[in-house]
Amino acid sequence: MAEQSALEQSTQESLAKLSLDLAGNPKTRKSFLTLAKEVRPNTPIPEIDSERAVDERFAVEKAAREKFEGEQRDRWLKEDLAKKRPRRWRRADSRPKT
Repeated sequence: MAEQSALEQSTQESLAKLSLDLAGNPKTRKSFLTLAKEVRPNTPIPEIDSERAVDERFAVEKAAREKFEGEQRDRWLKEDLAKKRPRRWRRADSRPKT
């Protein structure tokens, strides 16, 4: 990576102008900020940081919900199979005692 002092003044000005143009354009702003965060991850960029925090939180909630739904679906399937199974196929210990 080139040091700042190694760049000519006109190059620095061109890069600064390009950065401002990219950051100021609604079509390129998010991509520009994401790239800036990738290069300097410790730099606070609220637009990117808050979005990532929300995305991570939703991912955790989604995973928990999907796990719960899968467990419920399995339980319902087992219950449905138990209801549809003929009595002679049911386990002996599940028969009513006479």
